[in-house]
Amino acid sequence: MSDTQAAPNDQSQHLREARHEYNNIAAIVSLTRSPAVLVQVRKLWDEFRQKYPDFTEDPDGLAEILDGENS
Repeated sequence: MSDTQAAPNDQSQHLREARHEYNNIAAIVSLTRSPAVLVQVRKLWDEFRQKYPDFTEDPDGLAEILDGENS
């Protein structure tokens, strides 16, 4: 496999991983409104955003839910 083939595959894998992690976080948020759980989910969300800064899809509005409650 050439480097030009590997780069898109790596990028595609990175995007799949980001979507998977995003979906996991979204599932937790959809199942709870417990303040204690949301504190932990906010930490996961912060880690996710640091790991995948180029992932801008947010169909579940997690940024609004998790960033908006950082008080």
